Amino acid sequence: MDEQGMLIRGKLPLRIMGKGFRYSLLMLLFSMFTPCMWADNHPNLTRQPWANNGLIKVLAEADTTKPKKDTVVIKKIKEEIKTQLIKTSELLGKIEDPSVTNFHSWRYAFMQSALPIKNQHVYYQNYNVAFNDFYMGVGDNVAIGVGYALPFFAYINPKVSLQLNKKPSLFGHAIAASNTTVFGFFTQSENQKWGNNMQLLYTLGNDFRNATIGLGYLSSSEIDGSSLMTNIGGSWAVNSNFYVVGEVWLNNRERNLKGKYMTFEQAATGEWVAAPVVSYNEMLRRNTLFTSIQFRLIGLKSRANAWSFGVSSYWEYGDKFERPVFDYLGVETKYTAGPVNKFLFLPSFTYTRKLGNRTISTL
Repeated sequence: MDEQGMLIRGKLPLRIMGKGFRYSLLMLLFSMFTPCMWADNHPNLTRQPWANNGLIKVLAEADTTKPKKDTVVIKKIKEEIKTQLIKTSELLGKIEDPSVTNFHSWRYAFMQSALPIKNQHVYYQNYNVAFNDFYMGVGDNVAIGVGYALPFFAYINPKVSLQLNKKPSLFGHAIAASNTTVFGFFTQSENQKWGNNMQLLYTLGNDFRNATIGLGYLSSSEIDGSSLMTNIGGSWAVNSNFYVVGEVWLNNRERNLKGKYMTFEQAATGEWVAAPVVSYNEMLRRNTLFTSIQFRLIGLKSRANAWSFGVSSYWEYGDKFERPVFDYLGVETKYTAGPVNKFLFLPSFTYTRKLGNRTISTL
């Protein structure tokens, strides 16, 4: 077998490299095995035939029997090693590293983004103790969620997502359509509460930094007809384990209010006597605003866990029905009816855990 054949098969005679044998052999081993070690640590990376062929070609073509050529050969070895490391780095960059992958990009606090839940990935989330739900990816574009809200409400939420641009850039695009149905139980039929929100979502960005806007068509037992639900959410990665997430929900609606009230009126004799009962049927405009901002911490040992801490606020405000009324002494007061304006400001906590399939997915 000639020396070139032995070289290609990795069998190097001791006399082949002259004075530079030890250094050249070290460089050859480094070039041959470094890409393979990377591949062993990344299941989705297969061993590439170009990992050491370039270096072997350099060695095979060089006249290695002449010591004066050692410097040239070593220079070529260094250049080839650099080239192969660059290629290896580029290939590895196409693979999601589990040490930085954000498995929780599909959701903010309670609002979802348009980014899809990957096939067979299952999530559990608890929001402020009261809301508990499970979501699962069914195929690459469909997810379904079911949840329970204390004390007597349940909800179901199917979602269809389409990722328009899968490149890991800040300007990726995704759209989604979802429908959330909420219904009460353990209540009498006349007090049955329900709601339904059909929604379109658009997300700009990637798994680490993105913003979402949603437009929904809301109908509910608490409103007459349907109304528009608008929400905006966003996520910003400070580093691979610390995120800032937030969302805003806004709903404007009309609510029909019916009722009766009594008043007194002054008779011709000057006395105050009971007037006929007054009926009313009014449409009141109401507004609801929900906001939340949280700081999300993703587990160091297991990125399947995420804890979020922050504050949330809830405003409900709008019209009331008000009329002046008189008592039997002729003292004027005010009759007021309608929903009570509310404002709540409270700390918020979210815990999310990724269950089921934890395989690394490609970008």
